[in-house]
Amino acid sequence: MKIKKIGDLLKFKWTGLALAVGLIVWLAAMIGHLDIFESIIEALESAEHLELDELILISMLVLIGLTADAVSMNLARRRQLDVEKQRLTVLKATARSVQDIVGNCLNQFQFLVRQAEKSEELKPESLKRMEAMIIETSEKLKELGDLETTPERIIGREFPIIDMKKAQAKSPR
Repeated sequence: MKIKKIGDLLKFKWTGLALAVGLIVWLAAMIGHLDIFESIIEALESAEHLELDELILISMLVLIGLTADAVSMNLARRRQLDVEKQRLTVLKATARSVQDIVGNCLNQFQFLVRQAEKSEELKPESLKRMEAMIIETSEKLKELGDLETTPERIIGREFPIIDMKKAQAKSPR
């Protein structure tokens, strides 16, 4: 990974923290004429008769394992978020495509309704119902294209569809 600007260094916060602590320890050792490693070894040797050195080793191994697990879980969570984001992107593109296709069909249907109104071949109640169906379908398609989440529910035997009641749209109606 190339570091092109100072802001890129912020991605290495734990490395930076370790470096800062290391520099502080080094400065303290230089100023106070301390030998930090010798002090650690003396502490371990004094704990030898209590058999604490094995416990310290086990603790260090467990700490390494916990750190590896935390990193692994974080990566898995990020991958899952990426998959969900990609899924939502595909859904939105599909919904907008459906919106366009069905919208064109509804426009043609609306044109036919207007012609039927002029010729008075259909009852006014039928024309009102057709107009309401056009509006309702357009609104549902718009809502589908504006979703921010995609919870599913199963209809029929195993046919998943988006649960529009549980889904969260960008702008609620």
